[in-house]
Amino acid sequence: MGKKKAISGNQIASTAKNKTTRLIFLLIIIIYTFILYGNTLNNRYSIDDYIIQGKSGQLVKEGIASIGDIFTTTYTSKSTKDGPEKSYGYRPLVRTVFAIEYSLFGLNPRIGHLINVLIYLLMVLVLYQVLRRIFRGYSIWFPFVIILLFIAHPVHTEVVASLKNRDEMLSMLFSLLTLQMLLKYADRNKVIFLIIGLLSYILAFLAKPTALTFWFVFPLSLYFFTNMKWKKIGIIFGLLTIMIVIGGMMPFWFLEKVRNFSMVENPLYFEDNIWYILGTGMYSLGYYFKILLIPHPLLYYYGYNMIPLVNLGNIWVILSIIFHLGILLIAIWKFREKHVISYAILFYLFTIAMYSNIVQPAPGIIAERFLLIP
Repeated sequence: MGKKKAISGNQIASTAKNKTTRLIFLLIIIIYTFILYGNTLNNRYSIDDYIIQGKSGQLVKEGIASIGDIFTTTYTSKSTKDGPEKSYGYRPLVRTVFAIEYSLFGLNPRIGHLINVLIYLLMVLVLYQVLRRIFRGYSIWFPFVIILLFIAHPVHTEVVASLKNRDEMLSMLFSLLTLQMLLKYADRNKVIFLIIGLLSYILAFLAKPTALTFWFVFPLSLYFFTNMKWKKIGIIFGLLTIMIVIGGMMPFWFLEKVRNFSMVENPLYFEDNIWYILGTGMYSLGYYFKILLIPHPLLYYYGYNMIPLVNLGNIWVILSIIFHLGILLIAIWKFREKHVISYAILFYLFTIAMYSNIVQPAPGIIAERFLLIP
């Protein structure tokens, strides 16, 4: 009996120590985030911030009173004497956040940047909780080190420093919350977690349709990190698909979509040669991976004349094809083992594919904000 009590006491002490360590980790994450991104509070409005804030912000300047109109209109539109010049997208959640911000603080870039940092911090904290769940069989230091590297990666500077890119962070925040709730549902089998997860996914789409990149990540994560049966995973995948229709597709059935793309944004909008589309797409994927490994130089714009239009004969395209085919084969090889390397590779490929310029051209060809999720 005495021995059992001693073991029980050690377990209690170990649990208390882990709780203290986790609390310290959380404090470090919060402080670390503000140390790296607190300097953005001195920034003013820049580049595309005018779309939703600044002197040219539309509807947002009407404050809370504009929320009804925000949910029934496109993300942005700019009219000229000849008619609408730009009218595209549906991101009512982020516009609502800006409208509330304007009602409370007016046009105050310092407050705007503070809110951006806080949203990024909240996103990071949810990601940390997801990592803790995914790697619960590992040392508690493992997810902590991963999250510190994520916070410190220079490629995230654009998303935090640009108010316009708040949509990217909100979309990822609610997508991660969806993943967290689905994992909780798998662990505890309580329907409330599934409901919260599905509703969160709708909110992710209302922030920005880039939430689509998580569509395959959810079933992938349930397969790798839970004992859920394929049939149940399939049902959840079907429910998530319905959420995509509700949050991502239905709005465009009744909203006017008018946008004229230019050669400067992406020459692929005017390219019909499949070999140049595939070549430039693989070049883009290679460039993205290069930025992840060596984030220098970083640019605010990668449009026309920054990224070349190339075919499959380009040496960098060939190397990119070899690399991506190689890691895909590794992922397939380790898939049945549920190896974390396989999961990491598939997560990267699923989330970066949308920005490859192969499925569809991406505005700006390449953008650092597109690397927030991958």
